[in-house]
Amino acid sequence: MVFLRETTIKDVDLLFGWANDSAVRENLFTAEQIPYDEHLLWHRHVLKDESIFQYILVDGGVPIGQIRLNPDGESATMNYGISAKRRGKAYGHLILQLVTDEVRANHLGIIALKVLVKDGNVVSVKLLESEGYRLTDLHYYLKNVSGEDGPLSSTCAIPNANN
Repeated sequence: MVFLRETTIKDVDLLFGWANDSAVRENLFTAEQIPYDEHLLWHRHVLKDESIFQYILVDGGVPIGQIRLNPDGESATMNYGISAKRRGKAYGHLILQLVTDEVRANHLGIIALKVLVKDGNVVSVKLLESEGYRLTDLHYYLKNVSGEDGPLSSTCAIPNANN
């Protein structure tokens, strides 16, 4: 059974390993490795901040990847990753589909999901586009998850890359 569960303090080492994976760092805007003490402080902050939602994708009891939502009005900026051993096995599709279901069921104020993608991250671009995300501004992909057609409100706007 594949599902999302909320992260806990027990996930700190798992997330630390995933965050410092060389392929992950290569596709982030900040490529430097994260020191453990900084990661621990960050993880504790995420767990305490009730406005941030972070989940672990689990398949058959095995952690597969993570996804985090940082809401801002009617939209949420998303960050996700799949364990190196599980990449290329459609878990990226599953995690995006499951988080969309989670948002629609439990976070009704969020109507759009945004993802910031670094130039050259072809795998993420293909994945996002196949899941209905579209490039809206420099590096940002957006998906309407409200279930309704039509334009998104101005509170879902992508930050201006020129600012």
